[in-house]
Amino acid sequence: MSYLKEYRLRAGLNQEQLAKRLNVSQACVSRWEHGKAYPEIDTAKQISILLHMPFHLIFNYISPIGSFSIPVYESVNRDGQGRLWHGDIPHITVAEEDVLRYLPAENLMHPVPSESNNFIGYLCRSTALSPHVMPNSVNIIYRTSIVHPNRIHLASINNQDCILVRLQTDNRNHVILSDNIDLPPRCFHPTEVRKGVLRIFGMVVETRLALGY
Repeated sequence: MSYLKEYRLRAGLNQEQLAKRLNVSQACVSRWEHGKAYPEIDTAKQISILLHMPFHLIFNYISPIGSFSIPVYESVNRDGQGRLWHGDIPHITVAEEDVLRYLPAENLMHPVPSESNNFIGYLCRSTALSPHVMPNSVNIIYRTSIVHPNRIHLASINNQDCILVRLQTDNRNHVILSDNIDLPPRCFHPTEVRKGVLRIFGMVVETRLALGY
């Protein structure tokens, strides 16, 4: 599956809708997604903005220079230890130039070194957060124990294996779980977070690709 198709699906658009927004034909979008052609630079800039897509991925390009490999886990236990996936892509490549883009703005004042141990890959098979996280997708996770409001986090609840959940906060420092069709909405008191009822191990910074399409 091409990166362009992945990001189009995440945006909830079909080929015709994307084509109309870009003022091109649906056939153009189809050719781009099948790697038979590439958009003009100005159109690629529009795509990047519209789909929140890294510019270089529009051209299916990841530079081997200044990049590192991170493992892909099929599961992560309640202590944050991962079980390596033995599928087609047990590791994925992350370009160092993307690190600053990946990090939340508040972390830019204290940059994290662009090393592989700051990131993991996580295979999500659930449909609970579609279309924001597609089923059977490999997600790049930035390791953090901090809640970043309205972002999708890798977390353990009630000492269970980790899952992906969207988390919010309120002005009383409660952590609110929302938008997960597999779980009812829930509010965690700060005391529950301190006791480990909710443990956060990372945050999704990008869905790299989905399998099975």
